[in-house]
Amino acid sequence: MHEVDIAIVGAGLVGVPLALALDAAGWRVALLEQGNRQGEKQGGKPLGAMRDRDTAAANPVRQEVALEARCSALSAGSVAWLREQGFWDVVSPEATPILSVQVTQAGSFGVTRLDAHAEGFDAFGQVLANNAMLRAWQALLDGSTVLQRYGFRVEGVAHRTVPGQQERCVVISADDGAQPDIAARLLVAVDGFSSRIRELAGVAARHHDYDQVGVLTNVELAEPHRNVAHERFTAAGPLALLPRGERVANVVHSVATQDAERIMALDDAAYLAELQQHFGYRLGRFRRVGSRLSVPLMRIESMAPQAPRTLFLGNAARLLHPVAGQGYNLALRDVAALVRALGLRQSQSADIGSAEWLGRYVAGRADDRAGTVRLTDLLARGFTGSAAGPKHLRSLGLLGLDLIGPWKRAFLRRTTGVGGREWARR
Repeated sequence: MHEVDIAIVGAGLVGVPLALALDAAGWRVALLEQGNRQGEKQGGKPLGAMRDRDTAAANPVRQEVALEARCSALSAGSVAWLREQGFWDVVSPEATPILSVQVTQAGSFGVTRLDAHAEGFDAFGQVLANNAMLRAWQALLDGSTVLQRYGFRVEGVAHRTVPGQQERCVVISADDGAQPDIAARLLVAVDGFSSRIRELAGVAARHHDYDQVGVLTNVELAEPHRNVAHERFTAAGPLALLPRGERVANVVHSVATQDAERIMALDDAAYLAELQQHFGYRLGRFRRVGSRLSVPLMRIESMAPQAPRTLFLGNAARLLHPVAGQGYNLALRDVAALVRALGLRQSQSADIGSAEWLGRYVAGRADDRAGTVRLTDLLARGFTGSAAGPKHLRSLGLLGLDLIGPWKRAFLRRTTGVGGREWARR
C-alpha cells in the first residue's frame, strides 16, 4: 500500500495542474487515471501544434493539425493563476490571445463589443488545444514527485484509521488487484461527469437537459480573425467561434437535438454552408472544416459537493453548458482555492479530510459556483428561441450590456475570473 496525503482521481486538465500545484507545496500526491497517459495522440495525429503566427500558406501541415484540435478558452484569471504556479510558460507558445469579444443575436440589432485593452486587460483569455496543455503539463509531472498510476480503475473506496493516529484515511483500490492500494487523507475526484468516485460514495447527480447538441469542430477562415472571439445567439442555441492561430476558429455550434443527426450527416461543404448561414461573413468565407464531434448539452450537478474524506471538483462536481466557456475556468478557480486553503504541507496542522475542513472550503466557494451556474444557465436558455417579443428584449439586453458600464464590468468580473478575491486584476 502506498500512503500519500492527497489522492487525485482523474489525470485530465483539472487533475494534472492540481497535482502539480500540491506537489510544489510539499504535499505527497498520488494521481490515478483509469485510461492511458493522455495528451499525446488522437486519431494518429499529434494535436495542438499550430502556433500564433502559422498560416495555411506558411505551414499547411500545421494548419491541418489545428483543424483537428479540441480546444479550451482560458480566462484571464485562469492564465494568471497558471502563471503564478509556473505552469503557463510551457504552454504559452501554443496560445492564441482573445483581444476582443463580440456578442450578437441572429436577426436582431443588439450587439455587445468588449475590448480587452480598453477594459484594462492584456487579453480577456487565451485559446489552447487541450492536448497541447496536457502534453506540456505531463512533462512537468515527470519531473515532480507525484506518484502517477495509469490504467488504475477504482474498484472500491474504504475508510480506515491511520495506524498510531486518531486521523482517518481513505483507501482506494484498483479493480485488477495488480496495483497497490492507495491510502490518502483526502480524495479529490476529478473523474468526469459520470464520476466513478461519486457513484461509489452514493452521491446522486441532478440533470437538466437543454435539448441541444454541441457540434465541436474547427474551421479555416479566408480572413484573419484578428483575435476576436464571437458568441452568436441563434434560435437553436449559442454559436461560439474562438480564435486559433491566424486563420482558424474553434467552433462550438449548439443545435437543437432533433436537428443534430441531420447536421452531423452533412458533408463538409454542406455543413460549412449551414454554419456560414448561422454566423454570417464577419470572418469572411469559411474555407475548410475539421472533423466534427457531437455531444449532448446538459447541466449535471452533484447533489453534494463532498462525501466522507472526498471532494468533487471539475465535471465530477458540475458539468455546465459550454456557452461563455465557464466550466473549465470555474474548475480552475476551485483548484486555486483548494491549493490556497491547503497551503504548505509543513504549516498545515488541520485534518484536511475532515467534514469540518471540507465544509469550510465548500462554503468559501459557494457564491462563485452559484453565480457562474446562474449566468451560464441564463445565457443557454434565455437567448434561445425565435419569438419576436423575447428576441427584442434580448437585443435590448445586449445593447444595454454594451452601453452601461456597471453591467459590462459585472459581466467581465464573472467571465474573466478576476476582480474578486480569487485573483487580482492583471
